Amino acid sequence: MPVVLSASHVGWGAIRLEPVWMQTGESAGFAAALAAKHKTAPASLDPDLLLRTLVKNRVMVSFFNDMDVTSNDPRVAAAQYFGTKGFFSDYNARLDEPLTESVRALWRDAASQLRQGTLDTAKLAAAVHAAEAKDSPRTGARRGDYLLQFWNQLQQP
Repeated sequence: MPVVLSASHVGWGAIRLEPVWMQTGESAGFAAALAAKHKTAPASLDPDLLLRTLVKNRVMVSFFNDMDVTSNDPRVAAAQYFGTKGFFSDYNARLDEPLTESVRALWRDAASQLRQGTLDTAKLAAAVHAAEAKDSPRTGARRGDYLLQFWNQLQQP
């Protein structure tokens, strides 16, 4: 039901576009299907379950300049998910770039907070922005591979 969506006049500037309406309708369909499957009302659906379902099905929930959401690369779903959680400081995921020590420390702590339900996404995004600006040693791991490890851990019961 994207037509009855509530938004400010600023948000409506993007929402009124056909691709956004289509994606909103698709997301509403996933929510309805999950609600039926779990025998609950869509309003009572676990938002994180819906989010994980959307990214697994290649629905764009976070915009990145350097990523094709339709790619079969499993790191894309991870980046889409963690993009909603404040793990990035800008619109470039840079999945193939080396991970720095400062960002790795933040992401590791954030993943732990996420599992505990205590993650403050706004604070994390600000901290990631500061960490990205630091001259920090590289870890030898790629950013996307590190995120994929967290993503795979989330998928385990």
